[in-house]
Amino acid sequence: MMFRAGLALLVGLAWVLILGGWGDMPHATEYQDDGLYFIGAKSLATGQGYKILNLPGQPAQTKYPPGFPAWLAAAWLFGGEFPGNLRWATGLCVVWLPVLAALLWVWLGRAGITGWWRDGLTALVMVNPYLVLFSISMFTEVSFTALVLASWLLLERGRPGLAGGLAGTAYLWRTAGVALLPAGILWLLWRRDRRGAALFGVSMLPFVVGWMAWARWNLPAGDDIVALYYTNYLGYHLLNFRLGEAHLFLWKNLDGLMQGLGSYIMPKAGGGLGEKILAQVMAVAGLSGLWRVVREGNETVRGYAWFGLFYAGQLVVWHFAPNERFVLPLLPLLLVGWTAEFGRLGRRVTELRRGSDAGQRRAAWVLSGIGVLAAGLAVEGQVRVLTQLLPEFMEGHRKELRRLEPVFAELRKGSEAVLTEDDTLIYLATGRPSVSLLVPTLNWYREDWEARRAAFRDAAGYARRQGVKWFLLRESDFSRDMDVEMHQRLLAELRADGAWERVRSWEGVELYRLRTGQ
Repeated sequence: MMFRAGLALLVGLAWVLILGGWGDMPHATEYQDDGLYFIGAKSLATGQGYKILNLPGQPAQTKYPPGFPAWLAAAWLFGGEFPGNLRWATGLCVVWLPVLAALLWVWLGRAGITGWWRDGLTALVMVNPYLVLFSISMFTEVSFTALVLASWLLLERGRPGLAGGLAGTAYLWRTAGVALLPAGILWLLWRRDRRGAALFGVSMLPFVVGWMAWARWNLPAGDDIVALYYTNYLGYHLLNFRLGEAHLFLWKNLDGLMQGLGSYIMPKAGGGLGEKILAQVMAVAGLSGLWRVVREGNETVRGYAWFGLFYAGQLVVWHFAPNERFVLPLLPLLLVGWTAEFGRLGRRVTELRRGSDAGQRRAAWVLSGIGVLAAGLAVEGQVRVLTQLLPEFMEGHRKELRRLEPVFAELRKGSEAVLTEDDTLIYLATGRPSVSLLVPTLNWYREDWEARRAAFRDAAGYARRQGVKWFLLRESDFSRDMDVEMHQRLLAELRADGAWERVRSWEGVELYRLRTGQ
């Protein structure tokens, strides 16, 4: 009990410091989908239906289901206007972490991990730098994982009706939750529980069919990249995915999946190749241990592994490489796998150190040293991300918001739509309609960097097709996945494009208008 009380106190103190320093969520809208969730929440809270308010014409939001935005709507109802209501949003997001931790603690016990090891794993999850970031961001991953885990625990305990309803809620939180439907039904059939399989399916299907029907009925017209990206998950996928190039998607997505899994132990502190290799080695170790546990017949792990198989299958064929966010629902399985694999290796090394063969003893000590070094690198990386990189990330966003305040003030004077990379922030901060400059992800998979640059360079043509006359350009825009030299060349080309007339400029920010007749 003293151990648990001490862990709870330490974790609680850590979160008091985190929320005290980052509760204002200065990084809100950094990832765009978090901004779209919050805009959907505003639409619901203000009685405007479920719409993408930042886009010209305000089409229905048919891409993201309404579960999580409905949860965030309380920030608009009780927290006032943006950005003051972000503290409410932080509270609504972070409350899911202790829920997930409690469910994980229960699940680990049923998976055979007990005692101080289970307590320690749960505490480490709560202060993992990725879980910290996800919990103070408007992301679905933490809450979605909690809903999935709760649904599976109910399913395992013989409550398929309740499990199906909760699985349906998870689907309305994130459409990837559809993986629960085949996983749950097939697992129950595997256990020869036909009645349970039918009850689970009947309980979940109305949520799936209901959202699909509503989205299809309200799907806006248009098949250009903007319409597809903002409103049509499947349509945008088909725009990017090429069956003849499926190997490119599989290879890059598997690469991202493995690094994402391993990064929960070896985080991306510096972004180097060495970190990536270590992270992927950790992922392999976790999967190896998981396979051993599944083969040994642990029903709790076997059951959740059905969901993991279908969920991971979605990730490897999608048009966006998975990262730490998207693999979070698989973390419970990896925790079991790492426990099994590192425990097995530790016991084997201990046996060799105590053996009579001198060569094996020396090899065992070398392996022990490698293990200590790897553990040290993992701890150092996690501490550095949590105490150095995340604070720098947050402070950088605060400085950027202060720098953009005069830009926001200028944009509030008009009402015409603006082309910009950060469309959701512009709308939330100014109320002005905004559209993001989008390029297909297919060129990233092909590693055709010139095609990506050419697509960005066509900003004027893109604006004309969307009926947009204004363009806000920041010096950091479009730099993701682009080397410094190519990015600087792109910015120079955009500034030199005669189709644009520069209207105002600030430090590192320029506002352009399409020339008359262009």
